Amino acid sequence: MDMSVPLILGFSNASTGAILGGTWCVILGVGLFRYRTGTYARRWLYRLLSLSLIWISYSLFQITSAFEGITDAVIVLLGVGLLLLGLVMGVRWWQSRSDGESQKTAG
Repeated sequence: MDMSVPLILGFSNASTGAILGGTWCVILGVGLFRYRTGTYARRWLYRLLSLSLIWISYSLFQITSAFEGITDAVIVLLGVGLLLLGLVMGVRWWQSRSDGESQKTAG
């Protein structure tokens, strides 16, 4: 018996993934808009991209439970690509964070 939280609440994995993915897409869109208007710095953008892409990839993996065949494989590949891109953005954020700390100690 599968006792995952979405099933206990009556949601399928696919619907949970769709809700989660849609929410993170909205968060990403608002964050990109705020970055373009100059409200946030590049370091903040890297952090936002990292978190958003990792959660969107997770939601794509949840959505694959509703598909079979080639569609399932394409969604999984897209999820893996977004996961890797999210990890790269996390490394970029970490490097920009380290650069900022070394500049504070040097100056």
